[in-house]
Amino acid sequence: MRKEIENYQVEVPTTILPGEHPFSQDWETIQAAGRAALWEVFNGLENHSQGTIRITTETKSALNPELARLEDAYLRAMLLSGILSERALIGKRHDKTRVPYHNPEMTREKNIIDAVIHQAAKVWILDGLVIGAQRAGLKHLAYVDGYPGIVHDVLGSATSLNLGAHFPWVTVVDHLEDHLGLRDNFCIAYHAAIKHGFLLPSIAGLHPSKREDIRVYAECSGTMANSVAIEASCAYAESIMDQEAGYPQPKILAIDGTWAGGFGSAREATGFGVAKQQEERGGSVWVDRCLPPPTKENKEAFLEAIVQKIQEGGCAGIFLEPTVIGDLGIVEPSEEVLTKMLEILATGLNGKPIPLILDCVQQGSGRTGNYWGLPDVLGLKEYPGLVLTTAKSASNGQAVGFTAMPAEISEAAYPYSHITTNQMNGSLLRALVVAKVVMDPQVEAGIRRKGEIIDRVATEYDIPLGSNGVRGRVMNRGVYVGTNELVEIVQATLLIEDGILVGALPNTIRVQPMLLETDKTIGNLTQTICHRVREVQKGNIHPDVVAAVNASDEDTGLARTSTTK
Repeated sequence: MRKEIENYQVEVPTTILPGEHPFSQDWETIQAAGRAALWEVFNGLENHSQGTIRITTETKSALNPELARLEDAYLRAMLLSGILSERALIGKRHDKTRVPYHNPEMTREKNIIDAVIHQAAKVWILDGLVIGAQRAGLKHLAYVDGYPGIVHDVLGSATSLNLGAHFPWVTVVDHLEDHLGLRDNFCIAYHAAIKHGFLLPSIAGLHPSKREDIRVYAECSGTMANSVAIEASCAYAESIMDQEAGYPQPKILAIDGTWAGGFGSAREATGFGVAKQQEERGGSVWVDRCLPPPTKENKEAFLEAIVQKIQEGGCAGIFLEPTVIGDLGIVEPSEEVLTKMLEILATGLNGKPIPLILDCVQQGSGRTGNYWGLPDVLGLKEYPGLVLTTAKSASNGQAVGFTAMPAEISEAAYPYSHITTNQMNGSLLRALVVAKVVMDPQVEAGIRRKGEIIDRVATEYDIPLGSNGVRGRVMNRGVYVGTNELVEIVQATLLIEDGILVGALPNTIRVQPMLLETDKTIGNLTQTICHRVREVQKGNIHPDVVAAVNASDEDTGLARTSTTK
């Protein structure tokens, strides 16, 4: 077996960078935000418990070396990321063994996994990449020697992680919970705990309305968090509608062609054919995908569809991604349309507000400029029926997501429909640390600055900002390339030629870098991506890429992220 690089060791400065190093100020900002968030959370927990939970000097002494080691390894990975991005920019990163077609050992490993993993969990990218390890914004591919095997992961927030893999001050939270005896076999469905008395109000406080009656559900994934939101909103709508008037069972209205739902009775994953299966079997379907994208061009059709469903009694709520609709290829809703939608929803259910579910799984946790990723639409953050869902990046990669909703919606939910053994477990303290880091003003400003760098570089390559070029906002981006066939070629080109792993959407590559990469790294990656897109569009494709794409017998990931009804 080929030797992996331990902790991505390279000859670069360690945790204490010399003051003249160009990354020193950025690192100090990240480190200060991480440490402040970590100790604010645990000091808050200690104070809340009134001494029942104590973080002793001995515990801190035991964790300090571990935290220093994690900081050092994370910093080295970030600096290595910068070095590799410079080499990609000058065309010095070509390695065909990054794809299974040119790598028999990776193919062998992929086949082992393929033989035992169940179909629903098999989401291969580029014919089956196998990951060895990852840290910060880098992944090390299995069975690729040395630095060529280390690639920039900008595939998507679910895999790239907003704060990068092994973000030190989040990772050490798990270790501290172990020290305190708070984590192992902890089942809130049977035993509530002091930490939840501190934690759940803190998470409820993240709801932008700042209402005091927010209820929190914590589950193990975004699909389950969305399912909770859908089921509760449907139950709420039924509770205030006159069912005897002949109204149909109301459903959640969603954008056609997008994800809306999760595990359980509200499972509505169109891309996996579940909704179609339910319809054929005569089961209850919770989501009605009758809405066009809420763009300026679709304004009348979008709003008229909502009004019609409300009048027919078929609308239990609206489900959408508020800033960028990812599944459609990074489409931005019109703020004008969203504002008008709020006016319609405000008194839509017998004079009461219709639930508005905003799915912040992909765009929240800082990726589009603030914690929830909500645009500055008049009244959106204060809307009385606002239900928010998040996951994945909320805990920086661990299996926890949560739903925050007003009590009147939560309390209408069907008895026990949301109770699972996992209920309120998972890395919730971790999620609170992530929130505090992302909401740090200097960190937030740095993320927005990197989004501006992407805009500037794109215009330098004559790639327009908008539907025909670089799509999305801040660090939730995509680049329109023209066709799905070109998407696959661009993916393979960037991986083989430059060591950059991008995601796939309809006619568009997804670009979601780790949020804390240096400004220079973001600039280098954006230049390289723009250059390769232009070259592929001209037909300049390396033979190694052609061979890999022609030989592929798996979907590229594009078919897994686009949807069909």
